[in-house]
Amino acid sequence: MMLDIDSFKLYNGFYDNRVGDECLKSVSTAIPSSLNRAADLVARYGGEDFVVILPNVDKEKPYNFRNKIESLKIDHNPRQASPFITANLGTSSAIPTTGSSYDSLIKNADKALFHAKKEGKNRVKSQLS
Repeated sequence: MMLDIDSFKLYNGFYDNRVGDECLKSVSTAIPSSLNRAADLVARYGGEDFVVILPNVDKEKPYNFRNKIESLKIDHNPRQASPFITANLGTSSAIPTTGSSYDSLIKNADKALFHAKKEGKNRVKSQLS
C-alpha cells in the first residue's frame, strides 16, 4: 500500500516546515498503531508518502488507515475540502511466485494511488499485480 497525505505541500506552505514535521510524526505514529503483526511494516517512502506492507490482510485494512489519519483531527488549511489532514491510499496485492519481483507490486500500488488522487482526496484505490 502507498499512502500520500493530501495537499501536504499546501499544508507546509500555510503553516511551516516545523508544523509539517509534527504532522508527519503524528501520521507515522498513527499508522503503526494499527498494525499488530510482526510481518506488518510501515516506512516513510519520501516527502509525505508512506509504504505499508501487510501480508495476508483483508481488503478493508486500508480504509482503517485512512480513517485513523482523519481521526487525528490535525487542522488543515481552511481552503481545503476537509478541515483535517486526510490521505489517499493506493493498494496492490499479489501472490509471489518463483521469479516474481516486488517492482510490479510497488508500480501498481503507485498507479492506484495516482488514480485515488485524481478522483479527489481521502480515497482508497486498488490495483492487482
